[in-house]
Amino acid sequence: SNDVWETKFFDKIEQLPPSENKSSVPELLYGFFKFYSEEFDWTQSAVCIRASNPVNKYHLHTNSYPEQWYIEDPFDLKHNLGAKCSRQGKEYILQ
Repeated sequence: SNDVWETKFFDKIEQLPPSENKSSVPELLYGFFKFYSEEFDWTQSAVCIRASNPVNKYHLHTNSYPEQWYIEDPFDLKHNLGAKCSRQGKEYILQ
């Protein structure tokens, strides 16, 4: 099949409103790991950077199951970047 997806990059940075964020880079990194290890619902949701929000992983192009991490590839929407992460690998990442 000839699947075609939008892959443009937003390059009009000057049009974005100024950020109200006052966090340091280490604080942002800590928050990132805290969110994905403690708050994100991996059983129902997928990481979807093109939507800039979690999405229901069962509504995406590739089949998934509750234990599987789903990280959508923004350039190939049928590719789950997290599909090959083993149970041991996930436990190691989350600790």
